[in-house]
Amino acid sequence: MARSPSQGRVVRRRLLVIVSSYLLAVLVAGLVLRAGISAGHTGADPIGVPWMVVGLGGVLGGALVAAAALYARRRLHPGRPDPLPLARAVVLARIGRILMLAAAVVAAVLGVLLAPAGEERAFAIATSTGLAALLAVFALLANDLTQLRQQVKSGRS
Repeated sequence: MARSPSQGRVVRRRLLVIVSSYLLAVLVAGLVLRAGISAGHTGADPIGVPWMVVGLGGVLGGALVAAAALYARRRLHPGRPDPLPLARAVVLARIGRILMLAAAVVAAVLGVLLAPAGEERAFAIATSTGLAALLAVFALLANDLTQLRQQVKSGRS
């Protein structure tokens, strides 16, 4: 893992940046979840359901990735060559990414199934599936911990 105390500090600093960025993503996903809940309370058909699924998937998935990075940061001591905490964090982050992908698929399907009939159907489907696609892209790009682990294994931290 880290070969010197300064390399260990660099890795811990990068893990802190990962935690803060995913907590920001959790906040944004929480706003999407809130928008979906609000749409459900106003009686705007069931169009808010896909938004709730995307928001919930983003909150849970982003929180898992942030928790994984925080776990690795707390278990990783400067200069300590123990690869296990970062490997465990990568597995936990992978679970969060899979959860986000599953939520994106469910939201896309629900967006098509629950879209209202009439002129606004195409817009409702495009909005719901577009939001689900954004979550899927975010899940696919959320590999910060995997990249960090590969850099640390090769000694390029």
